[in-house]
Amino acid sequence: MARARATVVLALALLPVALLTAAAAGTVADYRRLAPSPGHKCGAQGTYAPGSAYEANLRRLATSVPRNANASGCKCSPGNHAGERPDNVAASAYCYWRPDAGSWPSDCAACIARAFEEAQRLCPYHRQAMVVVDGGECSFSFHDVQQREQSMGLGSPGEYVADRDHASYLDLLQYINKELIRYMSEDEMLELKNFTERVTQASTGCLTM
Repeated sequence: MARARATVVLALALLPVALLTAAAAGTVADYRRLAPSPGHKCGAQGTYAPGSAYEANLRRLATSVPRNANASGCKCSPGNHAGERPDNVAASAYCYWRPDAGSWPSDCAACIARAFEEAQRLCPYHRQAMVVVDGGECSFSFHDVQQREQSMGLGSPGEYVADRDHASYLDLLQYINKELIRYMSEDEMLELKNFTERVTQASTGCLTM
């Protein structure tokens, strides 16, 4: 399981670069993404109890994710997760390019930390939330992994490929795709879909997910 999870983490990290490489060899990855409108959503996954394991896992991510995003080339940190079911939390954060300033936010990590604080204020004790702050400079989102699996009919982790050491390449790709969806928010899935469509249109070949 540890080996499979490492594969998934690597796939998450390399996904944007892999898509661009497949679409147009030699093209430099451009991670600039325009900001969505400021606002928030509290989701429909219910709430967690103060002092619960879910809260502890969420706060672990709130500490690590801003730092990871600040250090990344894309100023983002997608698909992070902490804890075990039924308290497994997935969280993602993005800083957005500011065309007016021609730059990223001056401090991506601080912006994401503020976004987390706003999510706590606007959606107190919710198991799922997404918030965009500072006029659209950054966003933070999180959700309950198990509830997301159940809502999408994904089943248990590792269910698709029982023996990963002897699985076909296609089985492995399908397994990775399923795991990516497991830790992506609805907003991330939409962004990935839009990104893939843009890359496909720019390429001379055929790109499929």
